Amino acid sequence: MSHELIFFFDGLCPLCTREVNFLRQKDSKNKILFEDINQKGFEKRYKTINKKEAGKVLHGIWNGNELIKGLDVTYQAWRLVGYSLLVRPLRWPVLRNFFDLLYNIFAKHRHSISSMICSENTCSLEAQNKNE
Repeated sequence: MSHELIFFFDGLCPLCTREVNFLRQKDSKNKILFEDINQKGFEKRYKTINKKEAGKVLHGIWNGNELIKGLDVTYQAWRLVGYSLLVRPLRWPVLRNFFDLLYNIFAKHRHSISSMICSENTCSLEAQNKNE
C-alpha cells in the first residue's frame, strides 16, 4: 500500500506524539505513514532524511517523492484526515509567513513547551482516549 504522505515526527516530544496519535485515529483510509525519527533503524530506512534536521523541523514525503517541511507537513496531514477547512489558513499567502514563524518558534522549543503543558495525564494516548 502506498501512502500519500510519510510523516516524520519526534516521538520524544509529548505534544508531537499527541498530534500524531490524533491523526492516526482520524486516518481511516491509511493515507499517512507515521515514522518516529527516534526509532531504531530510522536512518537505514530513510537515507534521504537527515535525522538531525528532521529533529529541528517537521519533515514529510509527499506523494512518494517530494520532501516537504514544517507547516506544509501539518497542512497536508490534517487535510488528508478531513480537516482542510481548519488548516487552510496556514497556507494563505497573507498569513503563511506569520504561521511559519510561529511554527519555527514552537519547533525550536517544543520539548520545553511540552514539559510546561503536558503531564502524564494530559498528553499521553491513554489520557487522550479518556477525553474523547
